[in-house]
Amino acid sequence: MLGAQLATLYQAGRREEVEQACRELLAREPANSEAAHLLGALLFERGQCARALEYFERAAVQQPGNPQLQNDVGLALHAVGRPEEAMQRFRAAIALEPAFADAYCNLGAVLEHAGSDREALESLDAAIALQPQLARAHSNRGSVLHKRRELDEALRSYDRAIAINPNYAAAHARRGALLLESGQPAAALASLDRALSADPRDLFAYVNRAAALGMLGRFDEALADCQRAVMAHPTNAVAFNARASALVRLGRHEEALADYERGMALDPRYAEVHWNAGLCLLRLGRLREGFGLFEWRKRLPRPLGKRQLAGREWTGQKLLPGSTLLLYAEQGLGDTIQFCRYATLVARAGVHVLLEVPSSLRGLLTGVEGVARVVSSDEPLPHFDWWCSLLSVPSALGTTLGSIPGRTPYLRAEPSRVDLWRQRLGPKQRRLRVGLVWAGGFRPDQPELEAANRRRNIPLEQLAGLRHPQIEFYTLQKGAAAEQELADAVARRWPGPDIHDFTALIRDFADTAALVENLDLVISVDTSTAHLAGALGKPVWIVNRFDGCWRWLLARSDTPWYPTARLYRQDSSRQWDGVLTQVRTDLFELATAPD
Repeated sequence: MLGAQLATLYQAGRREEVEQACRELLAREPANSEAAHLLGALLFERGQCARALEYFERAAVQQPGNPQLQNDVGLALHAVGRPEEAMQRFRAAIALEPAFADAYCNLGAVLEHAGSDREALESLDAAIALQPQLARAHSNRGSVLHKRRELDEALRSYDRAIAINPNYAAAHARRGALLLESGQPAAALASLDRALSADPRDLFAYVNRAAALGMLGRFDEALADCQRAVMAHPTNAVAFNARASALVRLGRHEEALADYERGMALDPRYAEVHWNAGLCLLRLGRLREGFGLFEWRKRLPRPLGKRQLAGREWTGQKLLPGSTLLLYAEQGLGDTIQFCRYATLVARAGVHVLLEVPSSLRGLLTGVEGVARVVSSDEPLPHFDWWCSLLSVPSALGTTLGSIPGRTPYLRAEPSRVDLWRQRLGPKQRRLRVGLVWAGGFRPDQPELEAANRRRNIPLEQLAGLRHPQIEFYTLQKGAAAEQELADAVARRWPGPDIHDFTALIRDFADTAALVENLDLVISVDTSTAHLAGALGKPVWIVNRFDGCWRWLLARSDTPWYPTARLYRQDSSRQWDGVLTQVRTDLFELATAPD
């Protein structure tokens, strides 16, 4: 059968006939490049990329000057994880045919995956210049810009791809992912619905649609989407990771862990499923295993805690007395306050410990026992021999529930500042002094946490019922949004308690610590201030969302991290009313108790 006839059958969708004819033809004529090329294309369509590569290369040996064959070999090489060779083939195709827009587009995709974003954009721009209506090039260009956080321009590229091909599922799915990251879950849903309408098997559309539903509080629907993803892709680790994460949000942690384990088995290199499995294990109290998998955060697409420093990374090796170890902060301020206690443990081995922290924490942490020197993250680092992230120390030390260094206080406010704040607050009356924090901040390096941030925050209006004549309230709330919320409440004479506001005088966490030392109790959502109060050994009531952070474990009203803390958790209704009713009852009882 002639090559033209085979191609006609292929275009007509008669794949089985084409495959049989190609195999018969190759049995008679092993050097038939057209049959080998077409058989490779069939296998590539089915996802049998390694086999496809064999036939593409077989054909390319016979036709080394065929740019389309060089391009197809490149596609197969990329699919089997050989990106450098794939780039060589795409460049060979371009050298043979300088106007080959598809080859430029494919080269751009591989360069993006290799982390060469600038070169990827150059290649994609060349593809678009050659073929302005190449929708895939516009979509891939959007993907590179998306990764570079140039979100407005990325959105324009996705929109151009969709204008060219309104049924382009990948462009709709990527557009939905961008809108999701931008905090627009309803708009993201619309794009993801379009993606699934065009391709009902689009895995990433299902996964991101589930995430959008989760942001909207539609958790059962999110799980249903993840179920569909697993059914459509039963051997894909991404699907199992998504379903496990949906189960976590529903409080079904043992089921989630089974899915995470399945995902890790399917793809041992997939960082996100390992990281999430670690968080799940930590919630379940299996700290040694959990902290081990917690290290996978350094391999995420947007790594956490990863640094390139001089010296050697410390992962638990015995250190010689007198050597210098740098411990550096990562992630949130609360994480740094929680884990700085580990510097004391390490220093007891005779090691000189340097602690690098954000400038707002430097004054507070200068007094951590055993720390030789505290430096701000915007200062040059002094000499050190070893280095380790603060959040990696529990793994290095093999921390378990029973070995958490839970003794408090391990932080102390400066006496002079405590006296200064005592004067500012005035003479202590018989009334209870309570600090309030009702909202947390946003981490720009982790936009995926924004939905969880919103779930942990309490609208100030819902705290109106805490008003009591025997209680004085003080805001410990920093941040423009929450400060404006309080100002607006005061301006409209809300029925809640008078809340004294000294936040304009708070310069750093050392000031916050001194203010807290003058209070009887702190009531806070899960923020750095809750960690601060716990580290100071002050009574702190942590008002927590249903799907709370791993560190607070599950179904406990206490925490081994802070003996003076009490946890108030939402139930599965995810409403604050019941939680705040219990807080109000306990608070009023405390306020009216005899001295």
